[in-house]
Amino acid sequence: MHFRHRSRRLTAAISALALLLVFPLGALAHDPANQHFERTWERTDRPVSTVEVDRTWIWGPSGFTADCTEPYFKTDAGEREVQYFDKSRMEITDPSADQDSEWFVTQGLLATEMITGEMQVGDNERIEWGPAGVHIAGDAGGGSPSYADFAPLMDEPPLPDGSVITQTLDGDGLVGNDSEMAGYDVTAAEYVEATDHRVASVFWELMNSEGAILQDGVSSSGPVFPNPFYAVGLPVTEAYWTNIAVAGVQQDVLVQAFERRVLTYTPGNDPGWRVEAGNVGQHYYIWRYGEIPHDSDDACPGYMHVTFNVYAPDGVGGWEQIAVTTTREVWHPDNIASGTWTTYAHDDGELLVKNSAGILVADHTYTTVLGQRILSGLSADVEQVDGPTPGTARIEAGEFSLGVDPRVSGSLFVGSGSLSYQTPDESGELSFEVAGTSANTFHVFLDGPPPPVFFR
Repeated sequence: MHFRHRSRRLTAAISALALLLVFPLGALAHDPANQHFERTWERTDRPVSTVEVDRTWIWGPSGFTADCTEPYFKTDAGEREVQYFDKSRMEITDPSADQDSEWFVTQGLLATEMITGEMQVGDNERIEWGPAGVHIAGDAGGGSPSYADFAPLMDEPPLPDGSVITQTLDGDGLVGNDSEMAGYDVTAAEYVEATDHRVASVFWELMNSEGAILQDGVSSSGPVFPNPFYAVGLPVTEAYWTNIAVAGVQQDVLVQAFERRVLTYTPGNDPGWRVEAGNVGQHYYIWRYGEIPHDSDDACPGYMHVTFNVYAPDGVGGWEQIAVTTTREVWHPDNIASGTWTTYAHDDGELLVKNSAGILVADHTYTTVLGQRILSGLSADVEQVDGPTPGTARIEAGEFSLGVDPRVSGSLFVGSGSLSYQTPDESGELSFEVAGTSANTFHVFLDGPPPPVFFR
């Protein structure tokens, strides 16, 4: 399932913001957050940091976030450890995996997500966020095409083997051809059948290059990447020439999008820096969260856990708690949150056991009452990914106000709402009342039997 209803508004807002940003000057500098991230960073970038080698950063001089948490459906916890760098994001999705494996620390398909507009929140779970209107290379506002401009190019056929690359892409996303680019003598090289694209020769050279590396504290010379596709992923477009501003200077730049990265070739640069990894980590963070962190109190995206205690009529005039739903959510601009959820239902009226799980996108509105900021409305799209009954639900809640619900000790505010659901076999709607004891603890009283999307 893709969540579509608010992606256009969000993309427009972030695109406008991106035009105001060139690079996050003054952004925080964080060391790799743990020994695994440090080992990954040191292999390629420690020699660059110490000027032992003259080549592009693969990650960047430091992280611009601290050790952060993001929702991720695959994991039992519904979340994973991440850290953002200029060029990418490091992740530990499975802490129980082989820590000596080169794949223990992974990186997301950040370029693919921004090009397609599908934000990945699990191995197979995606939320449609809208393609990124962020410049893919060079300076913001410098004539660069955006990630969104590369979306229609994913289906273009590969160039002939060995052909000289002269095709161009301008800041409006228009494809052309400039025979003068043949003078740079860059050719269409390695063919990748899985994506039906060829890697430009200058990029294939970097992906297979050898040079100074640091491994287990020992400096040596070896493959920069243990696998040519480890750092960048497979190519998702062909390579295109652009003419864009780089640090205020107009230059010809070859750009190719891969699953995880964007690689650029700038003939006017010094030899060691002609091929560079684009600032995909920065661009992705802007697309997803709006702006780069700028102080130590804001070194990670806003994150929250929410608990919903769910009750249904017991048939004799009272209420029976039937489940607990917990969420792991991260904040985006405009009070939108996305994340994962898990429901634990009662077994024989006693034991809480995992019943179902899925992903969500929620849009919040707030108001101020007696000097307190309280929730005034909430709409959420929910999908069950793991559970007895696949389906989706739309939750609308509102009319929140300061108040006490006699059914809930310590309640501070009350509200009401409705839940409509759809499964392959049935659909329905029911209403509910809500009592909150804190900003992240709610008690939900259904007016009838629980919906199958969550509970059966």
